[in-house]
This record gives sequence, C-alpha cells and structure tokens, in this order.
Amino acid sequence: MKPYKAAAIQLNSQPDLSHSMEKVGERLREASDAGALLAVLPENFAFFGNDREQLRQADEISARVEKELPALAKELGLYIVAGGYPLPAGNGKVFNRSALFDADGEVIAHYHKMHLFDVVLSETEKYLESEIMEPGEPEAVVAGSEDLGRIGLSICYDLRFPELYRKMADRTAYLITVPS
Repeated sequence: MKPYKAAAIQLNSQPDLSHSMEKVGERLREASDAGALLAVLPENFAFFGNDREQLRQADEISARVEKELPALAKELGLYIVAGGYPLPAGNGKVFNRSALFDADGEVIAHYHKMHLFDVVLSETEKYLESEIMEPGEPEAVVAGSEDLGRIGLSICYDLRFPELYRKMADRTAYLITVPS
C-alpha cells in the first residue's frame, strides 16, 4: 500500500434529503479534485433533523444514498465511507449504517452502529437513540483493498467502547473511521 490522501468531509446537513445529497456530491467532487483516494462522510450526512421524520423517510434516504454514492464513487474513482445513514431494520426502527464503497461503486463492507446513545440529562433533556434505532451485531467490521489498506468501521458513540477497537486492531485495521 502506498501513501494516499484522505478527506474528512464536513457538512451542514439539513432535514432536506435533496439539499444534503447535493452538498455531499459537491464535497466529494472537491475531495476528488484535491487528489483524495478516500473520503469519509459524517454521521447523518444525508438527513439531519427530527428523529421521527428521519424514521419516516428512512426508506427514501437509504435508497438515495445506496444509489447515488456508488455512482459518485465510480465516476470520481473515489473510495467513500458513508458515515451514517438510516436503513430500515424491519421492525419499525432503523439501523444507523456506515458503508464503505470502493472506487468501482461496489459496497465492500457495511457496519450497523452497535452502541446506541441513550442518556437522560434532566426531565426536559434526553437523548434516546434506542427509541428509533436497532443496535447492530456486536462485531468488528474491518475491510479494505490493496490501495487503502484495512479500514475499521464504527460510528460516533462506539468510541466510548474500547474493546471494539481492540478487535479491529486484532483484525489488522490500518485506519479506523468514527464518523459523528
């Protein structure tokens, strides 16, 4: 594996899928034009808004992401980590999925966030991902290619659980992504 340039994409994602995906395309083109081989998108890159609305639109969000990102990866010759997007879990909830697309537009790995962020700070402030999300299987996902090396996939709150990263290291992860 030779050294390569990676881009950490920052976005101001909105509760407007079309707007957010347009911005994703713009940022991925900028990364490619700057010589990046790998671009990593943040969690909730396609839709950031009300949890119930995200749940309601999950089919449309995941369909657009899984159609448009492979096309962009292939067009730009870019590996893309889709940081986190809702994927229907089949039980009225969603998985928070991170996917690694290769430069041919193929999914070479995906991961469903396993550690959900549930915290009650006060009577009026609480964050309960488990109300709309299903946790993924407790496994370390590591994949890659000769060009990239081996990449471990995780999402946000997983960072608080070091055993996951020990397992990735045991599976020879060269790089670990933690989009949030």
